[in-house]
Amino acid sequence: MQNWFNNIPSPESHQEQPPEMPHKHALKKRIVITACVVIALTLSVLAVFLMRNAPLACLSSNDYKSFTGHTPDKQSSLKDNFYTTSLAFNNATSAYHTPDEAAKTIKKIGRFYQQYSDKRSVVITITSDYTLNDTKSAADARTRLLRQALQDSGVKANAIKTQSSTYIDSSEEIEASSPELTTAITYLSISSDSSCAE
Repeated sequence: MQNWFNNIPSPESHQEQPPEMPHKHALKKRIVITACVVIALTLSVLAVFLMRNAPLACLSSNDYKSFTGHTPDKQSSLKDNFYTTSLAFNNATSAYHTPDEAAKTIKKIGRFYQQYSDKRSVVITITSDYTLNDTKSAADARTRLLRQALQDSGVKANAIKTQSSTYIDSSEEIEASSPELTTAITYLSISSDSSCAE
């Protein structure tokens, strides 16, 4: 009978053991790994955002040499006035005085913009003025024509700035019948945005 009592399991042995808790070390390790993953993801998203919003570099003397074939006189002035050229129009009209030359200039600027605008800040400013025998509406039409021509050559609209047409009083210097007044001039200036990275 004694053997029978010995074979009965004690009440303590019937109690279920509580589930084994993970060691504190393993729990800390999981927390640290999770925190590291969250921090890494946050930094990655932040880096992509900052790279996208970082200012483009300013135009440089190497860019100038590539565009013109010459070395610039002053590096410091390239940001504000990288390159300026003029196009002649028949006075009081928006018709090019020399269409082939105008097309060549616009195409050259368009190629330059497409080549450099992804890594450099490139802004093109159009300035038209008018004098005797000309009108503000003709000067404004020249600006619109050039804006469209630049866009057609691949320059994005937000990279083109225009200045209001200005009257230049040359009556004391030039007679109304002067051959100089048979053409009107519009200027195209390439520069970098003021926020470009130098």
